[in-house]
Amino acid sequence: MNKTTIAILISTIIVTLYTTTACAPEHSNHTLERRTCNFEGAYWDALVDNPQYMGSLLCSATPYSWHDPASDLASDSQNNEYDGVYYWGNGAAVSNYFTLDYMSASNYEKQLTVYADKAHSGKNCIVCTGYYSGSGDYRPSIYFKSKRSFIESMWIANTTYTHAEVIEGCGFAGQPLGKKQSIWIEAEGYVNDSEEAVAKAIFYLYKSGEPAFEGWKKWYLTSMCEVDRVKFNVKWDGVGDNPYPAYFAIDDITIVRQVAIK
Repeated sequence: MNKTTIAILISTIIVTLYTTTACAPEHSNHTLERRTCNFEGAYWDALVDNPQYMGSLLCSATPYSWHDPASDLASDSQNNEYDGVYYWGNGAAVSNYFTLDYMSASNYEKQLTVYADKAHSGKNCIVCTGYYSGSGDYRPSIYFKSKRSFIESMWIANTTYTHAEVIEGCGFAGQPLGKKQSIWIEAEGYVNDSEEAVAKAIFYLYKSGEPAFEGWKKWYLTSMCEVDRVKFNVKWDGVGDNPYPAYFAIDDITIVRQVAIK
């Protein structure tokens, strides 16, 4: 089965899921519309902090936030432990930092650097950080500001900070990821103000001590259906909380929503 056939099959599954589950149009006079949030343009450029760590945007008296009117996606860092002003803990920050030399950007001071030669498209993406730990819920999230929608897919990459820790074991973790251990993202979808997730999807960053992919890889969230918010948790299969930096990059988030036919 070639890539074109696989892509058509996946697209068919997505449409089928959307039209046969709780995502189904409420009326026959609706159609489905796709929009992609790609983090490109002057608005997004202005949200890239410099320096990457303790910069004036991510560490200030004003919580860091963004909103894309076309897709209605938004995010903000409002972690009570840090008075809602610091990026680490539950952030989703715009980045234009990229390198394939991960050891040149291997610590927290380079926290926004993506382990890729460029963004998946354009020049910007976002870098998320945070997870659910024994001490509290510090998961980063994205949400729809005005209308519940379906996230069809997004592109994922690792960061140099996390990659250096996983592969080299330098600094934060103290040792490389074990040969029988894996790290993955767990996305949970929520509706209204409920604290109980209605759907879940996982995406592996590392498997058996090695990267699960190189550069950017597409993640289809076909099980998510329509949600108001998605929270991301970086988990591992070792004992206790994940000891590795819980960072990953996202680009080109494609959403699907119902639009009335005029």
